[in-house]
Amino acid sequence: MPTPYETTTGPWLRPTTFFWAAVGATAGLGNLWQFPYLAGKHGGSLFLLLYLVCLVLVTLPLMVTEAAIGRHARHGAVLAFEGLVRLSGRSSHWVWVGRINVLAAFLVLSFTAVIGAVCLAWIFYGAFGRFSGGGEQAAASALTGLVADSDNVRMFMAWHGFFLLLVVGVSMQGVVGGLERVLRALVPTTILLMLGLLVVSSLSGDLLAASQRLLGARPEDLGWGGPGGGG
Repeated sequence: MPTPYETTTGPWLRPTTFFWAAVGATAGLGNLWQFPYLAGKHGGSLFLLLYLVCLVLVTLPLMVTEAAIGRHARHGAVLAFEGLVRLSGRSSHWVWVGRINVLAAFLVLSFTAVIGAVCLAWIFYGAFGRFSGGGEQAAASALTGLVADSDNVRMFMAWHGFFLLLVVGVSMQGVVGGLERVLRALVPTTILLMLGLLVVSSLSGDLLAASQRLLGARPEDLGWGGPGGGG
């Protein structure tokens, strides 16, 4: 077992890289394509306000706490909580928090890998002109064929396996050689893609109507029921 100031995966060399890793882990892919839909459906600016409140009161404290535990223990979740239990003399049941953390990460990976496989396939299809001249219909047809057509199961599993190999390959390189190097490339790329999507959607869609739907306050739509559903 490493000493308290060592880690099996290496230290973060740049605080900014750790920050972007934490932001990426917190935000997730859902904020890119699902959040605007949910905000427009469930109250607009009121949903945004509630979302920000939850970020400040729930997500931010949890993220800071996890970072503090990791910086002190310099281990994975399970070993970190085992060390804290020994130091504090608390119940050993607290170790289950670390175990649940690992299980949660596995569950997140289980559906993120599916989304990642679709993204890799789309990059490949787009690079070789699969969507040329077809617009939205061609893209939707390619997605349906990839995930719903029983004849393409092996192809989808191949993309799924390729994505998992990429994850394993990056993880095996550790923090400095793997995560930091990849994040320095992926974070700027993601920001550029989001800005590009914003520009394209502004030019091809109704920016005023979209802004009103996202930023307009609709108390009657705020809640689990969606439009007109109330609380």
